[in-house]
Amino acid sequence: MGKTVTCQRLAILLDERRRADPGRAISLCLDLRNVTGLDRGVPRLLAILEECMGRGWAGAEDCGFAAF
Repeated sequence: MGKTVTCQRLAILLDERRRADPGRAISLCLDLRNVTGLDRGVPRLLAILEECMGRGWAGAEDCGFAAF
């Protein structure tokens, strides 16, 4: 099992636990393949989040749970 599948399974597990206990933090699944401009260096976290969110959240088909 690779890194992507492992992360997707972890996101599913965390989401199931949150459904049972809404006090838990929300897990996010970001597709880092959407990050561009890496030839100019590693972007800051805010830039990564904005770009991934702007290009679309990973939905149920990618992470196993419904998008918010």
